Amino acid sequence: MQFLNPLGLLLLGLIPILLLIHSLKPKAKEVSVTTFFLWNEALQEQPSGFRINKLLKNLPLILQILIILLSTLALIQPIWLWNSQQYGNMIIVLDSSASMKTRNEGQIRFDAARQKALELIDKLPLLSKALIIDAGTPPQVKIHFSDDKQKLYSAIYDIQPTDTGGDLENAKFLALSFFSAARDDQIFIITDGAGGEIEKITGIHKNITPLLVRGGEQNIGITKFEIRKELQGQDNYQILLEVKNFNPTSAKVHIRLRINNSSISNPTVSLNAGEKKLLFFPYSGFFSGIAEARLTSNDDFMIDNQAHAVLKPARTIKVLLVTQGNFYLERMLEAYPNFDLEITDKVPQPWRTKTVKKDIVIMDRIKPPSTISGNFLLIDAYSSNIPLSTEKSFLPTSLNGDKNHPIMANIDLNGINVESATETKAEAGVKAIVESEEAGLIYTYEKEQLRAVQFTFDLTRSDLPMKVAFPILMNNIFRWLHPNKFEPTTENTTSGSSYPLHLKNNAQEITVQTPSGKKERHQPVSSPYYFENTKEVGIYLVSQGKNKQFFAVNLLNERESDIQVPEGFKNTDSEGALNLIADSAIVEHHLWSLLFFVAASFLALEWYFWVKPSWKQSI
Repeated sequence: MQFLNPLGLLLLGLIPILLLIHSLKPKAKEVSVTTFFLWNEALQEQPSGFRINKLLKNLPLILQILIILLSTLALIQPIWLWNSQQYGNMIIVLDSSASMKTRNEGQIRFDAARQKALELIDKLPLLSKALIIDAGTPPQVKIHFSDDKQKLYSAIYDIQPTDTGGDLENAKFLALSFFSAARDDQIFIITDGAGGEIEKITGIHKNITPLLVRGGEQNIGITKFEIRKELQGQDNYQILLEVKNFNPTSAKVHIRLRINNSSISNPTVSLNAGEKKLLFFPYSGFFSGIAEARLTSNDDFMIDNQAHAVLKPARTIKVLLVTQGNFYLERMLEAYPNFDLEITDKVPQPWRTKTVKKDIVIMDRIKPPSTISGNFLLIDAYSSNIPLSTEKSFLPTSLNGDKNHPIMANIDLNGINVESATETKAEAGVKAIVESEEAGLIYTYEKEQLRAVQFTFDLTRSDLPMKVAFPILMNNIFRWLHPNKFEPTTENTTSGSSYPLHLKNNAQEITVQTPSGKKERHQPVSSPYYFENTKEVGIYLVSQGKNKQFFAVNLLNERESDIQVPEGFKNTDSEGALNLIADSAIVEHHLWSLLFFVAASFLALEWYFWVKPSWKQSI
């Protein structure tokens, strides 16, 4: 027994005061009666003594003293201590990151981690429950606190290792959000600790126990794979490949680089211990198909021995130009090899049917009909769908551009003259990217499916088409209006990241086939539609009716490729960890609330005896 507040004993000083109050007797008034001599003889025969006997027969007094004693005990906050078995709950965090696929004597690290988790469930105390967390990306609770071992087993078997990076740090905070210090819960994080992850969970909390799994530590991996277009030459590209030796000793690795199953290069590279090399390979030819880089090294971690990129050439861009004649603009548009250009001198009918099939519509000094979707370049032509009111004409001076906007990248406005422009007043959503001292000259506008660039001047009444800035400006405008088709692209992402799928109009349903052959059906609500389940490395096939597209998913994660289990950390086994639950411990039980309850009960009883005589008199 321990007392947290000994000063509460001062309350016992009320007991002498209480006794004094009850011992006081008011002085009686003498009254002569005819039988006075009889009372006088009776009093003389009564034995003398202190009134303590009367006090002991005073039930309210006894109750009041008990109330003071109990209140005093409650105030000094007594704690009853005894040895008891720990029955805290268990929180198991299971690492399912890519490094857990490291091979080790016919199995992978995750197999050993799963076995440790099952052993923890086997030894779960009778009065305890367990919660299971999958430490993937993002971490998620597989099953909340439960004592049903069959459900817990199923939750553990449902967790599968992925080809993505892990997130042990957030998994740790998720586990702590369910932790109860009052129950003295235990958190077990089962991991290989690869990539320095173990340092994020060690020593942060006394109730967190890491269980390390080891085995299989030889690896050379690809950490970067990119294909870039060279500045010189239309069909010249550079393939960038980065490899790293994660072994503590030097090693050689053979690289096989292919595009559409045609060999590009097959070098052998020597790497010192921990060395990383950046390699460049030139490529000239048609930019389409699938590029693959593969290491022939038969190490313990195979996921990073391959990387893919889906090559997509610059797609055909359908352009509609509505103009009465603009020599410089027409010649520039005809110079784009992937532009399917249609030129007309009047608004095509039906307007909606014609424009919905075009990627970019250019209106040159001809007002467009109302439209709510599409990509438009409006040159001295104003649409009712763009909140821009026109006023009088003016002569612009001192042109200034917004250098932070992508349309104005590498644009020099010095020396550009504009004979006349229309003064405009922009409303919400319209942004000026080129302005003069008087008013704006070029605006951008975006709303839902409508994107537009607005010129407030006639190109034929300026020297802009004869300046170096003109083709650069127009090129930037086309890229901004329709960025998805303008340049050759590589369709790839890293595992665990969402990937934007640009779909045909009115896509009701798409089917995505993963590298393992599993098919998933999705109902996209917009384009681009962000596909989230990129947990496998390889090539994905997206089907939308008869239309098909591919994209690649790669690991390219140096932290996951570093499969070396750090030295210097104690490798607690599951049996030793279970002893943390089974050990006896000193349990504290606070008694003050019980004492206050009993004191309140005596107080109610004392009140009852105090008012009881008055009840009888009233009856």
